[in-house]
Amino acid sequence: PGAEKAVTSGDFGPGSGPIFLDEVDCSENETSFFNCPSNGYYNNTCSHSQDAGVICSPKVRLVNGLNNYSGDVEVFYDGSWGSVCSYGWDLTDANVVCRELGFDGAKEAGQIYTGYSRTVLSYPYCNGTELSILDCNHQYNVYCSYQATLSCNVIRLVNGSSPGEGRLEIFYNGEWGTVCANEWDLIDADVVCKELGYPGVEDTFMSGEFGTGNRTILIDGVDCSGNETSLLDCPSEGYYRYNCLHDQTVGVQCSAKVRLVNGLNNFSGEVEVFYDGSWGSVCSYGWDLTDANVVCRELGFDSAREAGQIYTGYSRTVLSYPYCNGNELSLLDCNVQYTVRYNCYDSATVSCNYVRLVNGNLPNEGRLEVLYNGEWGTVCANGWDLIDADVVCKEMGYPGAEDTFMSGEFGIGDGPILLDGVNCSGNETFLLDCPSNEYYSNNCSHDQDVGLKCLQRVRLVNGTNNFDGKVEIYTGNWDSICTYSWDIKDSDVVCRELGFEGANEALYYKYYRSSYYSNIISGVYCQGNESTIFECNYPFSYTRYCSYEAGVVCIDPNASLDVQVRLSDGLTAAEGRIEILYNGEWGTICDSQLSFKLQDAHVICRMLGYPRADNVSFHGNGNGPIWLDQVSCAGHESSITMCNSTRWGNNNCSHSQDVGVTCYEWTYISG
Repeated sequence: PGAEKAVTSGDFGPGSGPIFLDEVDCSENETSFFNCPSNGYYNNTCSHSQDAGVICSPKVRLVNGLNNYSGDVEVFYDGSWGSVCSYGWDLTDANVVCRELGFDGAKEAGQIYTGYSRTVLSYPYCNGTELSILDCNHQYNVYCSYQATLSCNVIRLVNGSSPGEGRLEIFYNGEWGTVCANEWDLIDADVVCKELGYPGVEDTFMSGEFGTGNRTILIDGVDCSGNETSLLDCPSEGYYRYNCLHDQTVGVQCSAKVRLVNGLNNFSGEVEVFYDGSWGSVCSYGWDLTDANVVCRELGFDSAREAGQIYTGYSRTVLSYPYCNGNELSLLDCNVQYTVRYNCYDSATVSCNYVRLVNGNLPNEGRLEVLYNGEWGTVCANGWDLIDADVVCKEMGYPGAEDTFMSGEFGIGDGPILLDGVNCSGNETFLLDCPSNEYYSNNCSHDQDVGLKCLQRVRLVNGTNNFDGKVEIYTGNWDSICTYSWDIKDSDVVCRELGFEGANEALYYKYYRSSYYSNIISGVYCQGNESTIFECNYPFSYTRYCSYEAGVVCIDPNASLDVQVRLSDGLTAAEGRIEILYNGEWGTICDSQLSFKLQDAHVICRMLGYPRADNVSFHGNGNGPIWLDQVSCAGHESSITMCNSTRWGNNNCSHSQDVGVTCYEWTYISG
């Protein structure tokens, strides 16, 4: 629509090309910059330190609002301003507009009835990363009855460890600044938290606990009554009037927008979220352990032990279809639908882990730590035994305890020693049900920190050895998994959880139901980087209808130690049929599916000391066992045993398909 500011001193950095124009003097009536009078091209008496710049007015604005950070949204299109139809308008779109206007984000996205009139933009669909609303997918020139509105955040919390805490900053006159702590109290902080959409305040800080910042101190002497809807409605000394230093910068910690209710304890229950000024439940459609993990971490726990649902009848829910990737700091950061609905019968539930194992090599072992009063601490070994360890392991979802350690074998903790004198009977559901000394009451040091090794929640059965077989997971009973989408990523997670380097193959076992009522877990969906299969997405449901059960072949730990390779029947030492020494016997690699590629050959050649392979070749039939088939390497492996393949000795080919290679030889040219 026009210019907001002209920059004349190279504020956006000096250019590196020629200086084309100087002494430009527009009258404002020109339709093009090139129609303005000037000295002409290349005729100038200046340097790049004087390069001109411009700040244009945004193509979006807010009108008819009570202040400069809220109102009806208008965009500049085809030379004039017009409204935005609210079809498809949501908080993601509003966030883009607010950031375009210099604010931190949107507090609210809404609509207002304007009658059946023309709007210049409708059906915006933003992913949230756009710099302008016009960068989003949208339609122009649509008639509708409701116009998009919004309210931007003029306050924000920065430098905190979670979204609901941090140094308080205010947006004024185009800049963010801090608040001084003179006269500041919990009432003022409560107004801030509620303005940001939180239920209320948890705590406030007045000595720069979240960093002092290097911004301008904007206001001081804030004195809210508690009834204000915005901090800017509270009395204060006024902007830029203060009597303090940055070490008195205000910080705020708000209550979480997520809570657990109707549980037997403080770490389990039905999930509720704070939305539009009130609490509501979460519909269990799409609810899984990944979503539950986000909720538990948001509440200060380490992870979720269980994601479930409870029948609540025809009741009000405010959030449904959550889809989290697991890295979010809050459930509200996940893809969700905010819809007040009354047609969901099951509400989401969660049980969080207030105990954890740390510093172990595998997920089922480590130093025992307990969460209490917002901090993690250790357990002292006085009175500790395998019965106590068994209660902990079962609480964490394992079948039981395999071993326990009482001399800091998994490293000594650096937090408080929370529990001592634990004396479980073995019938307890939770460690906290066991008798013990009071919290923080102990007579020991960290070199007596308790450690555990739990029985695995994953096992392989019906295999030919300890590194292959059908996969079963422990969910209170041992259950097998249907092979819907089962692949090498899922297999890798299982094998690493069991202590192997990874998987060689994903197996499929024919499924035979023992009875009509037999069930099997519907499926598992892993990214491949999870430390345990229980971190993968998997449904709560079981099915009777499945053709195959999931299995794996893990990388044989002994194979990588015993395997040797050689090339036979080649014209030079650098070429020949590949032969592998495994279990004391030389055998070959075959290629039943013509899938042995150059990247597979590279691995063989590097095992023999060559830099790489030149090609894949044939060098006659071998004899002895055919050890491997369907080899598939990425090319960076240091041993053929690290590549995907069939099980050792399992193939569908003959020696006429034995694979050979030609390796690249170094050539030295003397000067």
